[in-house]
Amino acid sequence: MSGPAFGADVIERIPALHRIGEPMDVAGAVLFLVSPSATLISGHTLVVDGGWAVR
Repeated sequence: MSGPAFGADVIERIPALHRIGEPMDVAGAVLFLVSPSATLISGHTLVVDGGWAVR
């Protein structure tokens, strides 16, 4: 199932942003995880989904 109506429905269901994420939206999280600031982080799930999981 795809098409304009389906896409509009999906976008409306993303509560925080009401848009589909772009690669630059996750770049900050990736940069943090590969930086020295994240050296003690292991075994954690970092959710970068624009609020999709909270709906």
